[in-house]
Amino acid sequence: MRGNIQLLMMGDASVAANFQRAKDHWAGLLEDIDTVRLSVLAARLTSQQGWFEDHCGSTRHDGQEVMVWTAFAYLMSSADGVEALTITGVKLLEAFKASSCSGEVIADAVLVARYYYIEND
Repeated sequence: MRGNIQLLMMGDASVAANFQRAKDHWAGLLEDIDTVRLSVLAARLTSQQGWFEDHCGSTRHDGQEVMVWTAFAYLMSSADGVEALTITGVKLLEAFKASSCSGEVIADAVLVARYYYIEND
């Protein structure tokens, strides 16, 4: 989040638009998270990394940050309680780990999951 926070500190209003755009995109990508197979979700994440890089930041890395943070934030806002967030959050984390997303995206997913107290022990 360092890149996006720096942009916010400089008054870059496009950051909020990038987060909103990502949230709207996640609505379609995660609508079936309760039922989709992990391998399908992992493939979906892999195929969408480029979209986030192209549409959610001024740099590739900014888009990657937005991708991961908004994925978990989207689940948080749509979850039906803490237990539901934990179940779907663990599934999302496992999907990121099983994906072919960049190492930066996967590392950010682990970090963000910890931030939301999502563990996959």
